[in-house]
Amino acid sequence: MSTKARPSFSPIYPVSYTHLTLAKGYVASVHLENKEDKEFWIKRLQRVHPGNYYIISQSRSKNGNLTSGCEQCLNYRGYLSKRFFIAIDSDLRYVSGNLEGINAKNFIAQTYTYSWENHCCEAVGLQQRFEQALRSVGKEPEFDLVVFLKDLSILLYDAFLYAYYLKTSNTNGASVGIRDIFNCLSVQIRGKWLTNNGECLLNEIRNKLSNLSLSIPIDEYKKAVAHLETLGITKENVYLHVRGHNLFDLVQHIGKILCHNTPIRFTSDVLMKGLDKAPTYWQLQYLEDDLRSILL
Repeated sequence: MSTKARPSFSPIYPVSYTHLTLAKGYVASVHLENKEDKEFWIKRLQRVHPGNYYIISQSRSKNGNLTSGCEQCLNYRGYLSKRFFIAIDSDLRYVSGNLEGINAKNFIAQTYTYSWENHCCEAVGLQQRFEQALRSVGKEPEFDLVVFLKDLSILLYDAFLYAYYLKTSNTNGASVGIRDIFNCLSVQIRGKWLTNNGECLLNEIRNKLSNLSLSIPIDEYKKAVAHLETLGITKENVYLHVRGHNLFDLVQHIGKILCHNTPIRFTSDVLMKGLDKAPTYWQLQYLEDDLRSILL
């Protein structure tokens, strides 16, 4: 019984996407990490260059398997153009300086936050949408997400420096990993913890962090602080650079509790509603500038 060999990764694939773009009249074909990213990137693309886009959420790997994820997107480096480009989460690559040619000149767009979910949680816009939603049903906010996220960000700053240290140093065998740090945001929230803008919730996260051994040599600590400052990352905005999935889940859980017994669906009416807003902070402005550079 004969078996057919699976096709290996080949320039045929990106050429096909480019031909499809031209034949069907799409502005471009855009390869994302997965299908969950589609809504965010479509909204950003429409702001920069309205039109129809062919969105790819998975493609054939080198082994011929349908595959998603960042590395699969990056397999196409060398074959990209304004007609076929990729859009990915920055994860810790931007922060750590491990960009490896990931920029608009090489037709690669990135989030400049850990992931697109962080953009949904940008504090000022989030609080504005939250207040609008509450007032539309005759209620006033009793929780300030700007205050909470600022306090959370300051709380997470030293832990984030440790994550940066792990990412950029030879620390094989470290007892605490980067995911362990971000998993401190995974908390089963009790409603009473949200009084006084989440003071008790912040204490719970602080206690989880204190159980980790996060020790950095003082000279490495100072280098990390200086490096983050050059990027525009501070104690107040570092929350935009922690693992987005963890942050999104935390904020989503808070919002659902706050909107209990109202017709507001916090995820769709608040969290996801601001995906097409104009940039008001540098991470989103950089993202939009990259899309404009690629498309225009």
